[in-house]
Amino acid sequence: MKKLPIYLGGALFVTASLVYITQLKSSEQQVEVAEPTMSFNPEKLPTNVPVNAAPKQKEKNNTVDNNFNREKYAHIADRLDAMITRRPNKSFNPELVAAAVKRDTAWQTTEDIPTSLPLDKERLNDGRQFIKLDDLKIETLIPGDTVNIDISEANENYQIIVDSVEKHDYASISWYGHIEGSDGQTYDVHFTRGESLTVGGINTPEGHFVLQGHNKDGWVASSGKLFKIDPDQPDAIYPEDI
Repeated sequence: MKKLPIYLGGALFVTASLVYITQLKSSEQQVEVAEPTMSFNPEKLPTNVPVNAAPKQKEKNNTVDNNFNREKYAHIADRLDAMITRRPNKSFNPELVAAAVKRDTAWQTTEDIPTSLPLDKERLNDGRQFIKLDDLKIETLIPGDTVNIDISEANENYQIIVDSVEKHDYASISWYGHIEGSDGQTYDVHFTRGESLTVGGINTPEGHFVLQGHNKDGWVASSGKLFKIDPDQPDAIYPEDI
């Protein structure tokens, strides 16, 4: 009869052990799951921080308001739409655009030598034609337009017919057109404008000319004037010099 208390005591001990272990595991699980209330998770910002405040402000600062009175400027609405599509971050004044559309020349020749151009003294005095570029006029051009240019070195005024306009990925735009020569030939012309720099190549019956403008100051010169060959210097190329 002594074995019964032993068995009962052992059973009670095992039961108590199981209860203790169960409670211990439950406590460990609670410790693992619990998160500190002040913990920092870089992917989960506190709810009291205005996460979208900064991006919204940045977007607002970069947004250009190009809304205009379409009824008042109906005669240039399509042109303004094209200009805004090409340069969405640039603001255009409809009144100034309307005035530029009426002008028929891309630049005016000036006798003043612009000191703002990146040219040394020799090139500033080599006889190239200095101009005041109508950069807004160029910006308004769309296919089918015509614009006149003056090239003093050729002693000619040419009319350019705009054929196409291309927007590049690097925030510049190219205008492609042609000159209809009196000889029955067509001569290709192109202008490319970035934020402030304008470059162009102009083929004419009198030869090829180069255009460069920085903001509104610029110059035009023939390729022959730009690439002079010194008759006293040999132009032969020898293999050992390559």
